Amino acid sequence: MKTAYVANCNLPNHFAHAVQIMKNAQAWHRNSEDFQFVSNLTLSNWCKANHDEINQFYGISDPFPMKFYPFMDITGKSWSPFSETYYKKAAHYLKTWGAELVFTRTFVLPKYSLDFDIPTLVETHGPPGNSKEKDELYERLSEDNFLGIVTISDTLRDMYIEYGLPADKVLVAPDGADLSMFSNPRSRKQAREFLNYPTDGKYVLYVGHLYGDRGIQNILDTAEFFPDVTFLFVGGHPGDVKNWREKLRLSGLKNAEFVGFVQNREVNNYLWMADLLLMPYSQSCPTAKWMSPLKMFEYMASGRTIIASDLDAIKNVLNHGKDAWLVEADNSDSLKAGIDQLLRDEKLAEQLSSESHKRVQQYSWEARVRDIFDFALHQMS
Repeated sequence: MKTAYVANCNLPNHFAHAVQIMKNAQAWHRNSEDFQFVSNLTLSNWCKANHDEINQFYGISDPFPMKFYPFMDITGKSWSPFSETYYKKAAHYLKTWGAELVFTRTFVLPKYSLDFDIPTLVETHGPPGNSKEKDELYERLSEDNFLGIVTISDTLRDMYIEYGLPADKVLVAPDGADLSMFSNPRSRKQAREFLNYPTDGKYVLYVGHLYGDRGIQNILDTAEFFPDVTFLFVGGHPGDVKNWREKLRLSGLKNAEFVGFVQNREVNNYLWMADLLLMPYSQSCPTAKWMSPLKMFEYMASGRTIIASDLDAIKNVLNHGKDAWLVEADNSDSLKAGIDQLLRDEKLAEQLSSESHKRVQQYSWEARVRDIFDFALHQMS
């Protein structure tokens, strides 16, 4: 089947959603007889777009065809006045190419792909009813070629059904991990040597953005009680990294470091060097009820022990005392106790990491796309 993934994503960039889009596109490519990836870029990025560099940036090991259009606002925002032009051109291109199935994380593309009678699936990571484009799209759910909505959690699925969408047109497909990145794991010692870190001692890592609702301050507060443990923060926008480095300097804390952004292809080595991986999301995180964090699945794939907040969205995947250690959100004392417990009880830590590594096999991007593909074929039959 000839399939296409249509995005509105200015590549390359440091946002997690771009990683999710590119990893999914690779999985669609692997599951399709013929595949096209289409995205909108700013004019400046379009002029210098280099497919090899983009593949390298996102750790794409199985390159796929990419077609780019230069109709995004110069700020990289998706609401460019030229965005309609992009969607029209993308849909027309796919019709000419002979696309038999289109998958997209945009809400405008279907308006045109459906007009061209191309079966279309839409992925959403947010709740219903918060945009004109979404509401206009829902009005077309009765059309045969509108195959349905793909959500990332049961909570989101329930929200869409309560909003009025038919249950048989809403699929849950949690995010996942690129397991090929973790197929040749390094030991802690090897990863630390590769990254030029001392090989002895304990390392506790957080990987991801440094927003205020990610529990960064809780980690720093906790680090004070473990002076012999190194706490590393990997990721973040340059401005956020700068701000946290300044806070760290003023605090006088000596056993923490903000590494800054690293490309997705380099993340695996940082995960492998860790004794513990932290994911202390705050309850104030806007997506706390329905999120499906990429870092959670990459943490699982690394084979290292996970400590995470006990939010419902996290508990949809991780199980306390079985494959992770869950602590109370926004509670430094609970986080401290969890770190202390797992640093002292290496056998427990190993049991948790071994189980999470086993379970992540069901959360590969390829498995995710196969589930979506099967859903699409069922809708088309």
